[in-house]
Amino acid sequence: MSMDHKTPTLIAVDARGLPVRSVGYCRNVEHGPAQRRINRSRFDMARRAVKQWDPRLWALQRTDETAPANLSAIYSLSGATLHTDSVDAGIQTGLPGLADEGLLGWDGRGTQREVLYDNLLRPVAVFEQGTSQPRRCTERMTYGYPGQGDQDHNQHGQLIRHDDPAGTLV
Repeated sequence: MSMDHKTPTLIAVDARGLPVRSVGYCRNVEHGPAQRRINRSRFDMARRAVKQWDPRLWALQRTDETAPANLSAIYSLSGATLHTDSVDAGIQTGLPGLADEGLLGWDGRGTQREVLYDNLLRPVAVFEQGTSQPRRCTERMTYGYPGQGDQDHNQHGQLIRHDDPAGTLV
């Protein structure tokens, strides 16, 4: 058995049924007292999580109101995520297309990522460009069409080749 065996987890929900708090208990020593660890979430009117705190940053925010949430998100009117700010993963900003496909994206290091799509909105190429670096193609995807690939396995419309920095997947 682990040290945290038989420690409860409690979840508090708001009037909309959204989990605004979850309380877990952890022990540092076996059979010792359990310590309460509270995770908090804030939701917008569309029921999307816009801020989330773990126990360590919530404790910091109680003394310093400028302390950030672990994860903050900004959404478009259609519900696509436009911007996230994570204390662990950094900043991510995205520009979706009309079908909510990811067209352009930027991260906290200044890297830009662009995805090109075919007429069926399947990704066919990914280009990346770091700060003061040349733009380069990092991935290529090829899809089967009639007369191409293994006809016995009906690969029409299926991804038949994926090239990336790790190699080629056929």
